Amino acid sequence: MCRSGQARTIDALLALIVIMLGLSIVFRVYEFVKPQSISTLEDTAYAALASLDSEGYLAKAVYSEDPRLLKALLNSVVPAGHGYNCTVYGDGWSKLLSVEARGYDPYRAGSAVYVLFGYNGTLSVRYVVLSVSGG
Repeated sequence: MCRSGQARTIDALLALIVIMLGLSIVFRVYEFVKPQSISTLEDTAYAALASLDSEGYLAKAVYSEDPRLLKALLNSVVPAGHGYNCTVYGDGWSKLLSVEARGYDPYRAGSAVYVLFGYNGTLSVRYVVLSVSGG
């Protein structure tokens, strides 16, 4: 009777060890296969637009339709080593303004769209599309 109890205990411990080894292997494979959480070009583009909008600079540059001001602002927030193209569209997606700098490559770019609804009390929709490449 005592021997059969020991055998069952040993059997249960061996089963537990096999299960733990199996889970360990599964989690190691998952760590190897899962996508890395790195900053993407889309995140970079959105962060640049959000940063400019939080201070009110984006609306000022967009509604004044000043490409030099927009380019200067984008140069200050888009990280060095990244090219970009920023295009501003009005109602009905009519193109109003576009700036490009730093060797922008449209085939290796990520984009973000930012919508502005007005400036200084005027209601006028502007769509700001910033595409960032490189990195």
